[in-house]
Amino acid sequence: MVELLLNCVGETVTTLLNQSYDGSWLTQLVLVLTCHETVVHNLCYVVCHLVNRQAHTLSECHIHALAALLVHLNSSAAVTVKSGSHTLPFVSYIVQSLPVSTLPCMSFSLLFAASYAVYADMVRQDSTITQSVDVPDDIHKLLSYLGPRLVKDLRSDSPRLASRDWMVSHKFLSVERFLLSGSVRGSLERSRMSFDSWVQQELEVDGEDVSAQWLMDYYNWVVFSRWHQPSSAGSVCETYMTSVCVVLARAVIDCDTKLTQRHTCRCMRPHSNKNGRLNIISLLQASNTVVTRDHGRNYWEVGVRTSQKFGRTP
Repeated sequence: MVELLLNCVGETVTTLLNQSYDGSWLTQLVLVLTCHETVVHNLCYVVCHLVNRQAHTLSECHIHALAALLVHLNSSAAVTVKSGSHTLPFVSYIVQSLPVSTLPCMSFSLLFAASYAVYADMVRQDSTITQSVDVPDDIHKLLSYLGPRLVKDLRSDSPRLASRDWMVSHKFLSVERFLLSGSVRGSLERSRMSFDSWVQQELEVDGEDVSAQWLMDYYNWVVFSRWHQPSSAGSVCETYMTSVCVVLARAVIDCDTKLTQRHTCRCMRPHSNKNGRLNIISLLQASNTVVTRDHGRNYWEVGVRTSQKFGRTP
């Protein structure tokens, strides 16, 4: 029943996103659903399963359904989920769980975040809906991260996506129109994640289906455009590039240290040489070249010595 409900919502929302909008029916539907605990429990279970297990397989229609449903559920504080020792609003839990470890998952999460922003903007314009409709800060951060990572034209102020030089799945036909919308373009400049958080996201990348040149261009843009700023600039005399190297070196060291502490038996140690880790080490090496040339400080050697200490070879 839940799957049928999501299919119907998805087909309708996909149509509404292309035509004049009246979303009051979905608000009323969500209000009715939240009155039935069993239905809400099953719905939340299916949504969690789809996001955490099947995100890379979902169609455009399904993503529209999930985004629209969560826009309306976000107005209901009654729907919560227990995550470890904390209780979170269901929508916050889902947004924080959006997968970004592979290119198909990144495509899913980018379209989800864009659909959420566009749909929320349409709902706010509907005078029949009196509930507050807010876009979570995590959605803005996700758009500012995945947008420029997957779409080269979003790394500039260009009002068009002229080059179509992007890595978003071609099965998502609506993504170009959504990325050009004012609500999405505004999110790119709002609530960007820090450089520290960006590095942690990149460390989690488990498969890289882009060329080395594409990745190098993107990393160069991130560092030299200062799109994601380090959360702390360090000492007064510390340059921006030095701060970048410090963040990169600490991230790799922390990553290796945690793996060593949690898994003392080599046979149970998870594979730590994810593409993301190797990419960050390469970025550290390249960034350190600049710092060493200008200031004679070698953070790359610090990273190598520490990695070797924990049995890792960069």
